Amino acid sequence: MAMVLEANNLTWQVDNKKIVDQISFSLKKGETLGIVGPNGAGKTSLLKCLYRGYPLSDGDIKITGKNLGDVDRKYIAQKVAVVAQHHDSVFDLTVFDVVHMGLLPHKGLFDRDNSEDLQLIELALKKVDLFEKSTQIFKTLSGGEQQRCLIARAIVQRPSILIMDEPTNHLDVFYQHQILELVNKLELSLVITIHDLNLAAQYCDRLLLMAEGKVIAIDTPEKLLTRERLQQVFKLDCIVDKNPFTESPRITFSGTNFADLTVEPDKRECVKTVGIKNEN
Repeated sequence: MAMVLEANNLTWQVDNKKIVDQISFSLKKGETLGIVGPNGAGKTSLLKCLYRGYPLSDGDIKITGKNLGDVDRKYIAQKVAVVAQHHDSVFDLTVFDVVHMGLLPHKGLFDRDNSEDLQLIELALKKVDLFEKSTQIFKTLSGGEQQRCLIARAIVQRPSILIMDEPTNHLDVFYQHQILELVNKLELSLVITIHDLNLAAQYCDRLLLMAEGKVIAIDTPEKLLTRERLQQVFKLDCIVDKNPFTESPRITFSGTNFADLTVEPDKRECVKTVGIKNEN
């Protein structure tokens, strides 16, 4: 299977603090990789390193076989589309204008739109069910509609890789599933950060678990999401069973910080902290 992205020993630091610490992984064509971990783990920083949003302190990245340091930003934009958490710069544009921005990496400075460009935008808007709202101002859309608009822009951009930072953040349950189902149907290679482990287990082929800037494990949801590992990383007791609809792992946290509990000796087995096993 061809690798569309290869990251080798990625390190990014501010002053003397390593935010991303020697992370290595690869992404297969058509694969969805979910990056999970507690707040402050370095998930968003890792994403920004992948498209040169942050300069690497060490390590290297290859996109479709080419070293990121050897290509210009236009090449990166042709191969990688990004849906970030914050997108204030497009708030005063119409839906059509935002989606039209996906053409920019493929156009020269004075190139005009042709019929194929307009057809591509129309098809993208229809695919995300926003064609009827193409003249509406982006900032007046609901959160789910804004995400769908940005996905339409990515479709028009025609990348090999789609990077999304917390695409389900602030969305209700319906739109969380709608967005993840939509991007999984695009036949792109996806890298997404996601807080909800149950959504990650349901929609991702593999997960990369981070803590304190380091990789704890990379594996399938079934192999990575173990009770012992989750207890150690998230500091909460949990139960891991199966989603009755999808058969994917389902995690239920206790809501009690079991690592800080003081209990009687004969009850310690219920809340003991177990060591982490790195199955990389």
